[in-house]
Amino acid sequence: MLSRYLLLSFALLLFNTKANAQIDTIKILSYNTLNYDEVSGSCPDNLNYKKYKYMRDIFKYTDPDIIGLEKMNLVPIFVEDSIPAFVLDSLCNGCWDHSTLTYNSGYGKCNLLYFKKSKFGMSSTKSIYSADGNISDIDLIQLYYKDSSLLTTKDTIFLNIIIVHDKSGGSSSSQRGTEISGAMAWLDAHIHKLTNYIFMGDFNVTGSAEPCFQAMIAPANKNLDFNEPTGALGSWSSFPSNFGKYLTQSTRTADLPDCGASGGITNWFDHILCSDFIMKGTDAFTYVPNSFTVIGQDGNHVNKAIIDPPTNTSAPAYIINDIYHMSEHFPISLQLAINPAHRYVGIEEVNKASEIENIAVNYYNGRLNIINNNQDLVGKEAHLEIYNLLGKNLFDKKIKIDNSASSIDISFLPEGCYVIVLQDGNSYVSRSKIVKTDY
Repeated sequence: MLSRYLLLSFALLLFNTKANAQIDTIKILSYNTLNYDEVSGSCPDNLNYKKYKYMRDIFKYTDPDIIGLEKMNLVPIFVEDSIPAFVLDSLCNGCWDHSTLTYNSGYGKCNLLYFKKSKFGMSSTKSIYSADGNISDIDLIQLYYKDSSLLTTKDTIFLNIIIVHDKSGGSSSSQRGTEISGAMAWLDAHIHKLTNYIFMGDFNVTGSAEPCFQAMIAPANKNLDFNEPTGALGSWSSFPSNFGKYLTQSTRTADLPDCGASGGITNWFDHILCSDFIMKGTDAFTYVPNSFTVIGQDGNHVNKAIIDPPTNTSAPAYIINDIYHMSEHFPISLQLAINPAHRYVGIEEVNKASEIENIAVNYYNGRLNIINNNQDLVGKEAHLEIYNLLGKNLFDKKIKIDNSASSIDISFLPEGCYVIVLQDGNSYVSRSKIVKTDY
């Protein structure tokens, strides 16, 4: 039985490349909402009926599929009910769902993820860092894509989104480093490979050299790499003119009665970082090149307000006005292309019991190629088996390991997805999941 060899669970896709793959594009948006719903005597313009209007306009204009909102007042009925009722339902009634609200840190603000139910369902919400009472919980939300063939293939495509609002302030760099390092430590302990992951929100960073940013883009565990999709690394706050089209704070130079920061557009605090899998298109989701956008940012207003001359034509005038009044931050977005037929074909190994684990197996032009780079294995025998998705053994043969590569004809197998198992004595290793196609 297949389970005798594979001590792990995995989703396998019966994949026919002759089928017409339906490629979709999704838009992800992140927005620091400036104490949304927190009204006080010194902040009277945080009245919801005003903010609702701004938000509705911005979302209708940008048309996102996934929305991450940060720094909202921690009132469950507001974030779970009022925003869907008074903002999202006006765009598409009953079309939106949201992640599970967590507030383990005890901080008075929260973050939440909203998504279109027609495209995504929620698998889980997990608080992966809540040890700092000065920030909201850093949550990991796992969504699954509602592929039209999901009921047939049972091969779920997951998108994992981490949402954050780090501690602000120029003197808080070390604290931000601790916060993000805490989240990365959770990933290191629980996630074997980072697959389709996004880390987004308001990081309050002044530059890519900050400890918190380095923890994401240069981790000790290279399987946990995140990427700034623009590639625009540097000292953003020190040299804002060099990064004009990416700056996200502050939209104002005047103090408005909503307690937002002024000072003009000088900082790039808000980011959407993508894992290697997304940047390389390894497993269904692929970053659309050049799609990262700071909405309302024309790059011509460094040290100015978004509404100052010259006229900002990067968005309609009413959207520029809404962004100015809604928050001190700009909303940011990027797009992902998704091709459900383009799935990752590797199998993660959980038992590396012998040197045979170093043998690579791949498929090309009707043949299975066994590639060996370990001279100690030359001349040894191995047991090769091929299973289909139902666990049926379709091929069972002893082979002798060569000093480079050997090739086995598997043209008799129909197109599809197969598990390759190599066994050496009492040790075994599951090497790969291959997709066989006649193309």
